[in-house]
Formats: sequence, structure tokens, C-alpha cells
Amino acid sequence: MELTLAAAKEWLASLGLSIPDPVLQLIVNKLNSVDDCLTANGVSPDDALLMKYYLLALLGVTQGNKYITAERAPSGASRSYAFGTLSDGYKQYYGLLTGLDKYGCFGEMIPTDPTAANCAFFIGKPDSGCC
Repeated sequence: MELTLAAAKEWLASLGLSIPDPVLQLIVNKLNSVDDCLTANGVSPDDALLMKYYLLALLGVTQGNKYITAERAPSGASRSYAFGTLSDGYKQYYGLLTGLDKYGCFGEMIPTDPTAANCAFFIGKPDSGCC
């Protein structure tokens, strides 16, 4: 089942996330590009669409960690934001997506965990020539 730009925007808005339309359209195109893999592996259209939504959320939370928590309007315009933890958002949608994507159709699109340590260090003792 194909994900549309309008549906993607609605989903992200419900999560309090926003991605500019030109970038969002490219993401939607990429998500829809795995339809052949999903169909070939017998994934139901509903599960396929759920996986697309979960990966979209995963990409959304890794693009920014600011969530709209309240809006007002008719001329008293106001918008409130909350900053959630990136780790929680990533883990939640990663778990949902990988639980459904049994065939790895989305594997190459999943962003690496932005909260994971990406460095290492080694401590060594200089050779003293002993023994």
C-alpha cells in the first residue's frame, strides 16, 4: 500500500513532528520503493503501511527532537514545544518497525541509533621489556 505525502504529514503532525515538504516527499518516495520486496514476501498491505509509518516516525524523531505540545489560534497565536528524549523515540519506533519487518525490506533505510556511542579508546601500558 502506497504512503502519500498528505498521510505522511498527518502522521508526523499527530506526533508533533514536522519535516519540510520537499524532504518529506523524498522520504515518502524512498519508503514506497520497497513495495516489491514487501509484496514478494507476502506482507499484507496493512502491515506494509504500518511499517512505513513506523519508519517515517523513526526518521522524524532522528531529524529533530522538538515536539509541538500545544497550539492556539484565532489571533492569540501561540505554540508550545517540549523536547523529548531522542533515545526513547528511537527505541519505540525501531522496536515497532523491526517487529513487523521480518524480511528486512526496510533494513538499509533504518537510521543508526543516534544515541549509541560511536567512539572507542584503548588504554595500554608501554612495554617495559620485562620478562
